[in-house]
This record gives sequence, structure tokens and C-alpha cells, in this order.
Amino acid sequence: MTDPVNVENYLRLIRIPTAKELSATGARSRVLFPSIGSTPGVNGAFWRSDLTLRNSTKEAMALGLRYVAGDTRIDRRITLAAGQTMRWDDVVKNLIHGPDSLGVLWIDYRGDRGPVARIETYDANHRSSSSL
Repeated sequence: MTDPVNVENYLRLIRIPTAKELSATGARSRVLFPSIGSTPGVNGAFWRSDLTLRNSTKEAMALGLRYVAGDTRIDRRITLAAGQTMRWDDVVKNLIHGPDSLGVLWIDYRGDRGPVARIETYDANHRSSSSL
């Protein structure tokens, strides 16, 4: 026969963070780009999206990126140093490493100040563009 489990002693070992400790991590927020891609189009078009991110704060900023296109879901993590700007040409291919596709990009961050984020989507074969 086994000894009964002392649940009371076990529960004493569990430490629940205080409200102050939880708020120190900051709320999670996100930037959403509803349409980015790297995909062929009609009449010889090839649509690409370039991503520029800037951390305008004085501290490093950890970011989670999620790309969703149909059944494809790809997550990436990056960290921007204080004041750093990064740019990825054809972000779906060069950062996400995704297939030719059109999808949605979420950028998650913690705290009340997120990155400055810009997407430029354009027809690489005909030089027409659009920015968000």
C-alpha cells in the first residue's frame, strides 16, 4: 500500500505571482498586417512584401512573428536592440522562410510600446507598390 499524498504540503510549494509581479512583464500586444506575401500574380506579376521594424525605445525589444497562409503557420523570434532598425526584403522568403503564398503577419511584443513596423508590398516584375 502506498502512503497517501499530502496535498496541503504540495500546495505550499506552489508560488503564485503577485499582481505587481505579473504587471512587470507587461501586457502582450500585437501589430497585424492582414495581407503580405511572396506570390505570383496575373499578367506576369510577382508580389513581394518587405518588412521594416524599428525599436525606438532605450531597451532591447523581443518580438514574436507569426505568419499564417492557409494551412501554413510559421513562428519566428527576433530581438531588436535599443534604437535598432532592421529591414527584410521579401520577408516571407528571407525571414519567415515560407513557401510562395499570401498570408497574415502578426508581430507580438510585451509592454506598452511596440515596434514601428512598415510593410511595403509591390509587384517586383512591374515596379508597382502599396504600403501599410
